[in-house]
Amino acid sequence: MLSSQYGRLGNKLWTYANVLSYAMEFDLRVVNPSFDTMASVFSNTYNNYFQNKIASVTSRINNKAHLFPSVVLENGQLLSLDQIESVNLITKKLIFFHGLYFYAPKCLENNKEKIRHLFTPSNTIISRVKAIIAKAKSKSDIIIGVHIRQGDYKTHSNGIMYYSLDEYIKVMRCLKEQFQDKKVSFIICSDEYQNLSSYKDLNLIPANGGVVEDLYTLAHCDFIFGPNSTFSHWASFWGKVPLHILNYRAESICGSNPVYLPQINAHFKQFDPNDFGKFARAHITLKEAIR
Repeated sequence: MLSSQYGRLGNKLWTYANVLSYAMEFDLRVVNPSFDTMASVFSNTYNNYFQNKIASVTSRINNKAHLFPSVVLENGQLLSLDQIESVNLITKKLIFFHGLYFYAPKCLENNKEKIRHLFTPSNTIISRVKAIIAKAKSKSDIIIGVHIRQGDYKTHSNGIMYYSLDEYIKVMRCLKEQFQDKKVSFIICSDEYQNLSSYKDLNLIPANGGVVEDLYTLAHCDFIFGPNSTFSHWASFWGKVPLHILNYRAESICGSNPVYLPQINAHFKQFDPNDFGKFARAHITLKEAIR
């Protein structure tokens, strides 16, 4: 049972997908009451209302009484479910998972199409996504999704992942120049209002604003770029869309070659699930995590 998950939608999707993939490999069942609020959007993942309510109550009781074992990942810890040691989980009839970095890229690779199906949003969401994509296609040959995350990134990790609108615009102009013989539209998915009226040289289309709708709009574009975030990582994975992670502040600090102006043929690739947990601070064993 996924008893508690951390962070926003992107984090929750990656954790759930990894745990589900592991369960598929060993014919286990996963219950995730913490995902109940998304039931109307991701109905393929929904189990049963009453089952999930019972599971939620059981989880709260277990947090206090410790009737069943729990696997607890503290902030920044990663547990690789692909490791043979993790097969020991099969011997437990009920076990509670708490944390973010439950990591099973091999299992996810084996079950990726099932995962994409399970996390396909409702027809209502998909219809809205297709409408904005159709609008963009009517004006262009290439659609590039731009994920702008500014709110919490202004202060998170001392602002290392924060980029101003002008910095995003500079990248957009660079990408537009690489398609000299084609018309390019940019769909802007942002966590804050962006005044786009000053950039007449670019065809900028604001997304509709709902978090799930924005996520899957990005997943239907031809290319995506944005800051280092599980949100755009998921859009790239689910939609099989080449992604560039705008990360030159961190790159310059870490001593790698910072990419200020990405090139389509060199700096875009579909997000690799092996990179989920890339920034985990510690890899731990099942023995260390189980309580």
